[in-house]
Amino acid sequence: IMIKRFLVLILVLSGFLTYAQTETTAINLGPGVNTKFSEGHPMLSADGKEMYFWRAIFKKDANREVQGLWYSKLNDNGVWTTAKYLPPPFNIGNRASAVFFVSPDNNTLLIRGFFVNGDRQNQDGFSFLNRGLNGFKDPVGIVIPDSDKMGIGKYSGGCLLPDGKGLILYFSESKDGSNCDLYYSARKDDGTFTVPAYIKSLNSQFDESTPFVASDNRTLYFSSDRKGTLGDNDIWKTTRLDDTWQNWSEPVNMGPSINSSKWEAYFTLDAKAE
Repeated sequence: IMIKRFLVLILVLSGFLTYAQTETTAINLGPGVNTKFSEGHPMLSADGKEMYFWRAIFKKDANREVQGLWYSKLNDNGVWTTAKYLPPPFNIGNRASAVFFVSPDNNTLLIRGFFVNGDRQNQDGFSFLNRGLNGFKDPVGIVIPDSDKMGIGKYSGGCLLPDGKGLILYFSESKDGSNCDLYYSARKDDGTFTVPAYIKSLNSQFDESTPFVASDNRTLYFSSDRKGTLGDNDIWKTTRLDDTWQNWSEPVNMGPSINSSKWEAYFTLDAKAE
């Protein structure tokens, strides 16, 4: 099945199912991607033909569900092939894995986990993973000042901007808090990042999370259970009004063709917004 517009994660009954969405109809991505387990956090390549996502499987040694990173390709018949479990550094032991960004040339990924000299550290964070002639090189951890002190809630994540010049992050500054807020961290000329800045025009007393910036570098999609939802968290859309990354249009709920009374998050698009 060809993906016509976008991917969005929808909570259905007791599990997560990843769907493709046309303007009016949701289409299941099929058995190559969806299983009896929970699937989520899809991230497409720019051409829309490759996808990374996590699958949560119960592991006895951890005595819990562990989110591992999986990979699938769209074949010539428009069918997503049977997903493959990825080797290190994508998956290491029982640590949760995810891809937050795929560069237009497919040679740079932003992945979960802070790596030093190829080893994943016992701390939250992100790393760049670059492809070389013989495959991917060792991940390089991204230092985001004060992020470890600020992000003390249960959940965190983010996305790299399409032009690579910054990050939109989400986390909670409340100890073990569930409701996240959105923050902007700029990438400086020397490649380092700035202290995350709270985006006042987008945040509310409710949850704001799982941001995704479209290829125009101005349109932001995120998940929130703010007033106006159809039930639980919905996908919302907003447009950047200037170059400060602090001023945004009033977020608009993307409506019942995308959202439901259940939990929606992890919106993503390919470079053509298809």
